[in-house]
Amino acid sequence: MIDILSYLPEMLREIKEFAVILGAVNEALDAFAADADAAFCAQFAEDADGNGIRRLARGLGLSATGEEADIRFAVRAALQEKRPYTYENLTAYLQAVVGADGYAVERQFGANGGQDTLTVRLALRARRQLDTVAAFLDAVVPANMTLITGLLYNPYGTVNRQATYGFLKQYTWYALRNDAAPAETLRARKGED
Repeated sequence: MIDILSYLPEMLREIKEFAVILGAVNEALDAFAADADAAFCAQFAEDADGNGIRRLARGLGLSATGEEADIRFAVRAALQEKRPYTYENLTAYLQAVVGADGYAVERQFGANGGQDTLTVRLALRARRQLDTVAAFLDAVVPANMTLITGLLYNPYGTVNRQATYGFLKQYTWYALRNDAAPAETLRARKGED
């Protein structure tokens, strides 16, 4: 914050009219500095506010409607898109977008009648980003590879080993398989034991 009054000589600082006028100037300068900072930060997907991230999305030709987190995700995904396709670039993209533990990738060479298959599964907590990741994969994975995308559901064996039946009876199997929250509870509970 800049105090314009401090730039005046001592005898002018004591005049009340100058203090009132320069107080209003200080408020205007503070507002201008905040707007300039917001405009600077709006250039970057990580720091942009709601309006800035929507502007970036429109500039990249993406839909700027929906929740801010989803729009930010779509912008980050578009900015991360790299060609040509390599397995290393794919894993780097997925780590940047959904986190290191938010996906599983499986490659099968020569499956499906000699065609290569790439299977990408996202963690349940990244369910809303599945369409964006699938669109990215459609853009970068070569046409001679079969692409399968989906979610990493909680398998029965994993859920069964992490908790007692007494603890599990408060959930339905559908909730345990399809919701990230019970699985996170089980992981936290396993860490306590």
